Amino acid sequence: MTQTFADWTAYDDWLIKNYNEFAVFELNENDDHTVTAQYREKNLDAEKSGEKKKEDK
Repeated sequence: MTQTFADWTAYDDWLIKNYNEFAVFELNENDDHTVTAQYREKNLDAEKSGEKKKEDK
């Protein structure tokens, strides 16, 4: 998914509200000083299994 924000503050506000739900994988500041974020839904099951693998090492 892609979303464009008016500025960094608008992006920060969105990120704080949506941190647990979405993972940002690309972030760009555009020439007009807007910020474009590409993100996906977080898969909590995958994250938990990754944590277990790290703990097993």
